Amino acid sequence: MTYSVIACVAVLASLLLDLFIAKTSLIKRRALWVLSCLGCHQLMGLRGSQIVKCQFARNSAYFSMFFALIGLISPATSQAMGSGDPFSDAQTGLTYSVHKPWQTLLLPLNKFQLIICPNRKEQWLYAQYGASKKSIEIMETMAGVKCSNPGLSKQAPSITINNRPATVFIYCDPTTPATYKKCTTKDIARLGGFLLFTTKPTKTLKATEIQVQGTGGITYKQLLSVAKSLKVIGISTP
Repeated sequence: MTYSVIACVAVLASLLLDLFIAKTSLIKRRALWVLSCLGCHQLMGLRGSQIVKCQFARNSAYFSMFFALIGLISPATSQAMGSGDPFSDAQTGLTYSVHKPWQTLLLPLNKFQLIICPNRKEQWLYAQYGASKKSIEIMETMAGVKCSNPGLSKQAPSITINNRPATVFIYCDPTTPATYKKCTTKDIARLGGFLLFTTKPTKTLKATEIQVQGTGGITYKQLLSVAKSLKVIGISTP
């Protein structure tokens, strides 16, 4: 008898803990039923139909707790399916390599989109750091495919970014020849500009054409630092 009482007390203690953490009133009510009868028929003095009723309540409580647990776990599972990083999530649906910047000049990610390319079914990637007044914009598409057109600009001498040839463009107005002729990379901070280069393909992904654009006071040096920080998804920052 002593062992039965100890076992019953242990069961009751366990159920009290379940009752304490129960989220819904339905679980609480059914847990109270279980507290009155589960494994403690002799101690509680239950007989006949009361035992059957308690057994039914016990089984109902188990099912309620089970589905409540599924309800609590399911959102976490769904969230785990997404990495929480839009660049990583975007890579799963693209055949070209996605590159993420590790240097964003402390500007927060303000916008991230996958946009349908008019010439291809495959989408192109657009990310904006900062706001419209001062921002870094990154556009990625499959190499050789034009999905967007930058504004009128002046091409500066080519450079190298991550061992790849890159072209520099400054948003100088070609309708004012005198100013246009004097326009240099220093004017990127005042007028805006962008860098354009193509990455190498990986073993499983196609090459990517990347445009890194800065406006609203972003200097050429800062623009270059952002472009050089771009890494293929899956490769950590140096």
